Amino acid sequence: MRATTVPAGSMRLTLLAILVCACGATSSAQGFEGFRSPSNNIHCALEDAGMRCDIIKFNNAPPPKPRSCEADWGQGFFITPNGQSGERICYSDTVINDDWPVLSYGSVWERPGFTCTSTTDGMTCTNAAGHGFMLSRARQDLF
Repeated sequence: MRATTVPAGSMRLTLLAILVCACGATSSAQGFEGFRSPSNNIHCALEDAGMRCDIIKFNNAPPPKPRSCEADWGQGFFITPNGQSGERICYSDTVINDDWPVLSYGSVWERPGFTCTSTTDGMTCTNAAGHGFMLSRARQDLF
């Protein structure tokens, strides 16, 4: 195999092009769009399969971890657009991202099939059928 010498300027441009392409592919492949609460305690993201919110701190104990859950439990919540009730999920990742924009208290975030409302009482997210969850430090309600 023969080594090729590339001028330094060309190498920088090539590396920059590779990084730009890689970053663009990663963010669009994940398909995430999200926001966070003003307290920074709740972070939510629209994923390909539905709406997910993670809560960092809460005062009550979550229900017992299901035997089938071999990952983290208690802080992740999910709804699908098809009308199923919100659920607490077993997860091995997070949607917590301090770069998400803040959804100010009194503001509403809407996308096809999902609505989230930020209030001083917590974050409420629902699907088109009205199912979802309300998350706050004091309680986590599924409906």
